[in-house]
Amino acid sequence: MAFGMARQPVVLRDGFKVTRRAEWRPRGGGGDNRAGVGPRSSSSSSSLSSSSFKAKVPVVDALCALFPEHYETRRQAKNDCRKKLVMVNGRVTRCAGAVDVGDEVVVVVRETIATDVSAHLPDSAKKVLRTLKVKHEDDHLAVIVKPQGFGTASAGGGYDNANAFLPHLLKPTGASTEESGGAMHRPRPCHRLDKATGGLLVCAKTSRAMEAICDDFRDRKVRKKYFAVIRGLLPRDAGTLDTPLDGKPSTTEYVVEHKFKRNGEQHAYVTLTPKTGRNQQIRRHLAGAGCPIVGDRIRCPGAKEEGGEMLLWACKVGFRHPITGEQIELESDP
Repeated sequence: MAFGMARQPVVLRDGFKVTRRAEWRPRGGGGDNRAGVGPRSSSSSSSLSSSSFKAKVPVVDALCALFPEHYETRRQAKNDCRKKLVMVNGRVTRCAGAVDVGDEVVVVVRETIATDVSAHLPDSAKKVLRTLKVKHEDDHLAVIVKPQGFGTASAGGGYDNANAFLPHLLKPTGASTEESGGAMHRPRPCHRLDKATGGLLVCAKTSRAMEAICDDFRDRKVRKKYFAVIRGLLPRDAGTLDTPLDGKPSTTEYVVEHKFKRNGEQHAYVTLTPKTGRNQQIRRHLAGAGCPIVGDRIRCPGAKEEGGEMLLWACKVGFRHPITGEQIELESDP
């Protein structure tokens, strides 16, 4: 081979299989310069013409050109690189990698996720695991109840967050590779809840579910409702808080469910529906209206001294199942 780095044999761990393979090489003689190395199918092979690209191009661009039926956007190609599902000459490549003439590009897919490994948890973590609840689970996704004071994810690798418990809490997927787009090596949350906020957390078990649900959260197609206890009274029993946050339009709809006094101060139970997704939007909107959430240690006076959890709960979530099309509506009481 005259070009590219030395090719290594493709060696895969258990639970992976090759779905696409292509060699990028020039072919003399005219025509479309595409020399097939095998049939184009779910395990397709092709080669990319040197007339179509410069001698060396980013791997993301090469993936889109080699496998247009699989990568409709550069974002999809980048996602597979980030998941370490793309190999060049037998070595895993990253988004910043490049492909040269003669390089072999392989795309793999995960077929399974980790089985139950609860026996490897420390005793303190096993106690936490027993308190976690699953509201919905199928082969593609799950919705769990995240406790208050418990992070969604952490880079530290400890057991102080919901993400660390998902492989122990959820069952391995039984979905086929064709249906699921490939299993992820472990389930992951599709969105975040503040550490101080408890409630419903949507998680994905397969690649196709992860991508579709994340897109729905980004496009505001997921229906979310929160319950909060606030100090003070809002101007109306139902209305909208629309103060811009972070220089962007921000909207939160609210309904006052019940008013009461505590220690001589007005309080209320409120349900809230965020229409945009700014950082800590509900907390900031309520505090800006003079009605902070009880227990918000940043915005509610005296909350640090009083201690206790912040009284904000993700009580409802609704979305379209990315595989079956079923409308899923779930509720959780604080």
